[in-house]
Parts: sequence; C-alpha cells; structure tokens
Amino acid sequence: MLAPVLLVLLFGILQGGLLLGIAHSVEQLSADAGRYAATGLDADERQMLAARWLARQAPTYPLIRPGLIAARTTEADGALTVTVDYDASYLPRIPILDAVFRLPTAIERSATLMVP
Repeated sequence: MLAPVLLVLLFGILQGGLLLGIAHSVEQLSADAGRYAATGLDADERQMLAARWLARQAPTYPLIRPGLIAARTTEADGALTVTVDYDASYLPRIPILDAVFRLPTAIERSATLMVP
C-alpha cells in the first residue's frame, strides 16, 4: 500500500532532478556563449560568435544533446542578450507525474551582458 506512493515520489525526484540538471546546463551554456560573443565588434559578429560557441561547446555540457539547441542574440541599449532554447520533449514522461506536475517540453534560459 505504501509502495506506489514511494515509487511515485522516487520517480518524481528523479525526473525533477533531470530537468533541473538540464536547465542548469542550458543556463551555463547561455552565459558562456554570451561572454564569448561579447568580444565581437558588431551585432553580426556577436551573433556568429555565439552560434560558433554553441556548436563547438554544447557537446561538452552534461545532459545536453547538441541537435536540440537553438539560440538567438538581441541587442538593445548597450546590452547583449543570448537566449538558448532547448527542446526537452524527448525526455521520458511518467503519465501520473505529468498529470500532476505539467513538466515542460522546452527549456529557455538567457544571459545579458553589457557591451561597449
């Protein structure tokens, strides 16, 4: 009688931990790409540098599948924002947990830096 509750709790912790780990990796990826892109001289070069960083470094981040990443950069008022979108729809879903917690199918994180 207690086993089903404990199993749901265990799988919820595992699935939540996996999502938090992926979200952290995406956050770090956007911050690192932003720092690398900030060295560019203009908006086009910064976009190219961010894309290059993601293509080269994404495979080295834990829990990240490089083919599921999309990124964009925006600039306004001297600030560069690098936004990384990650498609998490491939992750296994446990129906009872998904009904209760509504887990995301996409993870988006961004980093903003001041540029000269």
